[in-house]
Amino acid sequence: MGKKRSFIKSFLFPHHRHSSHNNEVKLTEEQATALASISHYAQHHLSITSLNQSALTTILESNAWDTQMAANELEDYHEADSGLLWPPPRIESDTVLLGSENDAYTSCYIDSLLFAMFVGLSSFDPLLTYEISDQFEPQQRLQTLLRFFVNKLRKGHLIKAEFIRCLRKALQAAKWAGCDVDGAWTQEDASELFMFITETFDLPYLPFQIRLFHGAERDMDDDRVMTDRVLSIAVPEDHNAKLENLLLDHFYDNIITGIKRKVGNDQSSQQQRRQHRRRQSLSRNTSNEEDHGMSSDGDELSITKGVEYFEMVGGEEGSRGKGRRGGQVEVTAWQVLELLPFYSGMNEQGNSIETQTPQNFPDWHLMLPIVLNRYRYDQQGNSHKIKTIIDIPEQIEFNRFVNRNTDYPVCGTCGRRVECVMRLQSAVCHKGDSVYSGHYIAYAKASNNTDNLSTSDDNEIWLKFDDLDATKRVRTIIGRHGTVQAELSRDAYVVFYELVKLCNHDSTTPHSMDIKGPQSVVFDETVVITPKDGKEEHETLDTRVTPTTTTTTTTATTTKSTSSSFSSIKLSCKFI
Repeated sequence: MGKKRSFIKSFLFPHHRHSSHNNEVKLTEEQATALASISHYAQHHLSITSLNQSALTTILESNAWDTQMAANELEDYHEADSGLLWPPPRIESDTVLLGSENDAYTSCYIDSLLFAMFVGLSSFDPLLTYEISDQFEPQQRLQTLLRFFVNKLRKGHLIKAEFIRCLRKALQAAKWAGCDVDGAWTQEDASELFMFITETFDLPYLPFQIRLFHGAERDMDDDRVMTDRVLSIAVPEDHNAKLENLLLDHFYDNIITGIKRKVGNDQSSQQQRRQHRRRQSLSRNTSNEEDHGMSSDGDELSITKGVEYFEMVGGEEGSRGKGRRGGQVEVTAWQVLELLPFYSGMNEQGNSIETQTPQNFPDWHLMLPIVLNRYRYDQQGNSHKIKTIIDIPEQIEFNRFVNRNTDYPVCGTCGRRVECVMRLQSAVCHKGDSVYSGHYIAYAKASNNTDNLSTSDDNEIWLKFDDLDATKRVRTIIGRHGTVQAELSRDAYVVFYELVKLCNHDSTTPHSMDIKGPQSVVFDETVVITPKDGKEEHETLDTRVTPTTTTTTTTATTTKSTSSSFSSIKLSCKFI
């Protein structure tokens, strides 16, 4: 790796250029001693020689001339500038985290999102540790400042409002619109900031397979793959619900109208109709889903509404004589969405990520961010919040949301089938009627909770962050207290679930083992594609990035995607 550009002087301390100390303000004897001490520490312990007296004096001033605090601050800057990132802290009941101050009463969306992403999780760390080319200086600076924020957060150091302003300027330089036309900082949508950060730093995609079922002839567009980085879920206005049931509706209860397909009595059309009847025979009563949240065998797809609706309006009668043009008619289709359980290095437009490696984002460390769309706009453009209570479970059995043509993972130790479970790790909550006003807070599970997944709810440790609570911005909560559950159910906006693969080696302790390793779980990433001749073809759909070079450096090297099979399937640009 070549010599890395340093931002310590040029960016991390931009304010020192305008300091009054450039005018040779006389220091007291005590202050002069402190300045000499911190200068010696910078040069001999951190090998920093680029900071002049003005910059060092500014650091001391911001820390009330406390040399120990100033040394900690300087060390934090140096580590961030050197590309170092501290691991998430192990939280005990007496652990003190100071969090970050709110800047101008509008930075809570930044503070809360970063807290949820980084205080207890390491899944997003590679976004902040890979090497960015010098030609992308704004992104380099933003990445450095984000490392500084995360390091101070995890080390228990206070992140001051002055630094938050520097971070906002870096976001703005990287093309984030975080201010109004007059240049005043504004509160923004936390979910949009998440998308901006993950797009800027190349988070790999989550691939989903979309399938359309109808009574017409099959078309190549009936099976395709789409990618996204978040799952956006609609929230009902008229009744409370479980998140698990909202996921079922999102994945399996979508009706698409107005698509054009050929209709005939050929073998393909007859085969489709037989498939519909077989799928209907597998379905169960929808009311049981509301009570139990899963089918009787634990993983069979539990869909009735989509099939029944199709049989009423989307079958042969619904498509006959309607919108006929060029041998095609408008038909109504039932859409099924399924997760392909691995990260993708390429999106549906064919754009590949060349900055990350599979080691940075392994499949057994997969994160599923979910945005709950709680906000609606009226005709006047005014926003209001849907105050529906949504039960946010600690874990979600996820096998039924995974692509059914992808073989279930098998434990490398005992050979048994491994269960895919999504475990709640953190959440950003919003209070108010608009995402651009109100207030954001965050909850996060302590990283040491994942050491033993059998930890009971009474012993797990949660952290609550509120940057407007000056008395204690980060509070430790032992057990999932009722107030935590109530706040998540009422105000959760962005929730982060992690894919965990569980195996039961000992039948007396169900789901006691967390398998997180490349040799422990094997996925057969094969997708069945049915071409127009009706014959099934099996195509390996491995879209993950693969390294092209070997290196001994500590930072990620540039990689290229070798997912040629991915481009052979026509992909959708967005959720339908």
